[in-house]
Amino acid sequence: MLLLALGLGAEGLVALGELPIVEGVAWLLVLAAVDLAESRLLRRVPAREWMAVAHVAVNLAVLGRLAWAFRAGDHPSLLLLILQVGATNIVLRRPVAYVVTTGIIGLYAFLIAFSPRLIPLPSPVPSEQLGRMVGQVATFVVASAGVAWFVTEVQRTLRDRENRLQNALDEHNSSARLAALGIQAAGIAHELGTPLSSIDMLAAEAQSYPDEANEALATLRDQVQRCRGILNRVRDQSARTISSETEGLGLALREWIDEWAAAGPGRAHIDVDIPPDVDVAFCRGSADDWRGVVWTGLDNALKAGAPLVVRARRNGAGVVVEVDDSGPGPSPEMLTRAGEAFFTAWPGGGGRGLGLFAARTFARRFGGDVILSRREGGGGRLEVRFGNLDSNTSTS
Repeated sequence: MLLLALGLGAEGLVALGELPIVEGVAWLLVLAAVDLAESRLLRRVPAREWMAVAHVAVNLAVLGRLAWAFRAGDHPSLLLLILQVGATNIVLRRPVAYVVTTGIIGLYAFLIAFSPRLIPLPSPVPSEQLGRMVGQVATFVVASAGVAWFVTEVQRTLRDRENRLQNALDEHNSSARLAALGIQAAGIAHELGTPLSSIDMLAAEAQSYPDEANEALATLRDQVQRCRGILNRVRDQSARTISSETEGLGLALREWIDEWAAAGPGRAHIDVDIPPDVDVAFCRGSADDWRGVVWTGLDNALKAGAPLVVRARRNGAGVVVEVDDSGPGPSPEMLTRAGEAFFTAWPGGGGRGLGLFAARTFARRFGGDVILSRREGGGGRLEVRFGNLDSNTSTS
């Protein structure tokens, strides 16, 4: 608005050879003072619609007075008022914006009709000049209507997209909450599966060999305590943070594998190769959670086919555990979709498709990963990559 006013004044000085400098400067100072007062007010109170209307009214009043003083009512630069039409329709509500837009059109028409360069107008007004004035006003009206319609359509499109985005975010958040529940349920199921298998096996042995029942019952109590510990850990899971660590990773791996192998029949056919340099390794994440990841890998490998081979090796600052099975090997679909929630390729629906998904989600959260591949010569390989303290992890 200020640049438009200066442009009118400069044009008036060149074309007319005269310029009401005192009045022009006075009105510009008024406009600057109003803008300064508005900026200070907006620092203390939130913006209101009436403030925007008042701002537009002051700008139009000053511009109209300057155009009248400079005798530039029909100057082409006044078409820049169309910018004010656009800003008005962006900021204000539709009914208010239409009223203000009508006011802008009225000001433009008034300046065209009553502040021409030729003062006073000849009487009667020549038809050529009258036609030009009517054409200017009509052009401005059409342009204003087009700008108002365009801004309205853009805002409507943006609102629709925002609503669709919000709906998509709501659906995503809902799915994420369901997935989180599925992950927690899968983790609990896998962690409880090993001690419950031990309990079932020991109970059967106690029935078959009553003389050894006392030893079996003592082991049963240990397994029950382990189940209770798992449930307590899940209950208190919110207190655990990303800063938890697992030390002595090689020793822990041997212990986890031994516990898993002792939990049920058919698990003794496993060859373990964990070199000593893995014993001193440590990683991000709690040992209980990493144990669940390893057990998930062993469970899936056992379903694919025994015997199993477990190898651990250092990989830079991290550790990689390879679990090889003796099955036919994963299909291309399994390699593509392994780790998806609720995807299972076991015959007869022997799984709910959450175990590998939960394991991979946890591992990636702590800088690791779980990767399924097909070995040369047949069979599958599940790599459990442990996150080390030097890796960048995400807590989301």
